Amino acid sequence: MGESSGGGIAAAVAMPVKERGGPALLAQIVDAPTVDDRLATASMIQFTDIPGWRAKDAPYSWGYYLTGTASPGDDQVSHTAVPARATLEDLSGLPPAYVVAYEVDLTRDEAIDYARHLMEAGVHTDLRVYEGASHLSHLFPGTAIGRRMLDDRLSAITGLLNIE
Repeated sequence: MGESSGGGIAAAVAMPVKERGGPALLAQIVDAPTVDDRLATASMIQFTDIPGWRAKDAPYSWGYYLTGTASPGDDQVSHTAVPARATLEDLSGLPPAYVVAYEVDLTRDEAIDYARHLMEAGVHTDLRVYEGASHLSHLFPGTAIGRRMLDDRLSAITGLLNIE
């Protein structure tokens, strides 16, 4: 489970775990995941200065994350580091996923694309796109959207882990 860059890392960890034969993961829970180092989605271009995550900061974050392996956007970036680089075969057999995207957010389209690719690979995927929300909106105390998002997350976790 992870949010933002942590969501990207949680998604990335699932593939080498599967490729190495375990341990078995029960679920992927990724909230506004940063999963595409190419920074070319429509939402990345459209929303340049959203509170919590700005487009001008994205190349730096990806550069620090990929240091020593590749540069953001390079062809040799591995799918085990950047989930958007994964093929359907790479994604096939991953655990069920709960993917969250925010309507007004840089990561919106990469989260939606990741969820769509998981579904195409046959992975059970619950995609939630929150209307009017921006990066990590659930952290604003006392908001109706924040309460709904946290309630939905708890419901997803209990359902995915069968702990009702």
